[in-house]
Amino acid sequence: MATRFAPFDWTASRWCSAPPEAVARHEAKVASVVEQFKARPEGRLVRIGKRTPTHQIHNDDWKQHCFAVDVSALNGVVHIDTSPSSYRTVNGEALAGLAWAEGQVQMAELVQATLPLGMIPLVTPEHQTFTVAGLINGDGIQSSSFRYCTFMHTAFAIEVLVASGDAVCCDDTHNQYLYDHVRESYGTVGIVLSARIGLRSSKAYVRSLYSVYDSLAAFMKDFEPLCRARTGDFLEGIVFDRDVYVIIRSFFEDTPGSLPVVTPGPQRQEVGDKFYYQYVRQDVLSICAGQRHAKALVQRTADAIPTFDFLFRSERGAYWMLECYVGLPWLTNQRWFRKHAAAELARVGRVQGFSPKNLSHFTAEDLQRCLVNQDMGIFLNRLADGIDWVNNRLGVYPLWICPIAVNHRVLSRPGKVELRTPDTIVDDCIVDIGVYGEPTVTPFRHRRVLKELADFVDFPSTWGVSYTSTGEIRAKHDAVRAALGAIGVFPGREDKVTFRKQEIGDLDEEPFVLWRLRREYGPYWPVKLGAVVALVMLAVIWAVRVLW
Repeated sequence: MATRFAPFDWTASRWCSAPPEAVARHEAKVASVVEQFKARPEGRLVRIGKRTPTHQIHNDDWKQHCFAVDVSALNGVVHIDTSPSSYRTVNGEALAGLAWAEGQVQMAELVQATLPLGMIPLVTPEHQTFTVAGLINGDGIQSSSFRYCTFMHTAFAIEVLVASGDAVCCDDTHNQYLYDHVRESYGTVGIVLSARIGLRSSKAYVRSLYSVYDSLAAFMKDFEPLCRARTGDFLEGIVFDRDVYVIIRSFFEDTPGSLPVVTPGPQRQEVGDKFYYQYVRQDVLSICAGQRHAKALVQRTADAIPTFDFLFRSERGAYWMLECYVGLPWLTNQRWFRKHAAAELARVGRVQGFSPKNLSHFTAEDLQRCLVNQDMGIFLNRLADGIDWVNNRLGVYPLWICPIAVNHRVLSRPGKVELRTPDTIVDDCIVDIGVYGEPTVTPFRHRRVLKELADFVDFPSTWGVSYTSTGEIRAKHDAVRAALGAIGVFPGREDKVTFRKQEIGDLDEEPFVLWRLRREYGPYWPVKLGAVVALVMLAVIWAVRVLW
């Protein structure tokens, strides 16, 4: 039986209210969703129906047997509260405002609504099509996470459609159990209808300070204190290879001043401009030639980027996955290719995560044999070991290094994948190592290595291919789902994420050396490719004879 939830009085709460007409429009949308939900056939699990892209790399066959509740109408920003309140704080810092956003609002839409008011979300994950509900359900980080933790921690109040069919509001004092467990639940305890998202002050530009290092030790010497100091507006790192490490510190500015203005993001003036990582690798690193010494090779304010472009600067090239996907770095380095690949980039954005349904010749496990797409959290005091592990066991480059401030209460709550307790939270900062690319270490035995990776890190990826058994996942999550009445109503975590048995011995396989050919021509690619080659040769012979 579903849990009974306490009523929530928004007028008496500390979270933003809204004009009556805006509230009425939102409530009408919610009523429609609730009506659909209550019409579900007996025994059918519920999933959401939406028009936004699905960002996943696992199979979604489970959806075929579920009843779809259309939530696509929940795509508006209900209200933005611009009146600062000293009692609304995060990590001791007062919020600039609050945005009441419906669940299907995309990040680009939320930023476009708040940026003209001089504010942006505390954490803005770098893909425009990520939704508020998706990020609450599945987490989400950005280079501001070193101050504000993850996106789900910036949702200070959440409206959820629970198993009983009620639209319930919750925060850290009202219906707290639901509030704690709907976040990072992957939609397994309810449907996120809307949320109050914390906002921070912003300015028109972001200037970046780049520090380049030639060793992991030198990189860590500067990176660790920067993570702990939590000064500045953004902080991240990029590892280009074993000998090239970059720290990027960024700060809001009203004007670019004398700095060069670069536009690597979606509002770029020229679609052929370099992807952001290419700009850093080619333009910034070129400054470092011949300047090697023990500390940072170079440290200088290099550029100014318009704020919207900065927030989504890594989307155009899907970080560096597009380069890996094409398999021809020299091609993606050409301006003409980037210019004429705009349509392809848009397609990649729509299928972000390279879902097997869009790569029909591959399963999720096949893709892991070719392209590792994992985010792994590790405590800051183990970061050097983590980077070294990836260097030696995967050899994937570049690596994205994103520090995340720790929220002790949320990390230690029961039912979490990591099952941490306050005693095991040994650091006040976690660092995400984003591994997106093709392994270069051979032989790469993907099952064994990915299982070792999950055992090595402190917070394994929960959205990619996992080798944790279904039974283990249910043991961790079903108690929470039972308490919220979600079992038999919403799918379980084992349905939402691909989990494989730990059969990692002699069944290991080598990577697909020619996997791109299989992607293009299907499982019978030798025959198809041979036919294409034969036809081309016949055409050449015919042309030579005619011209001769």
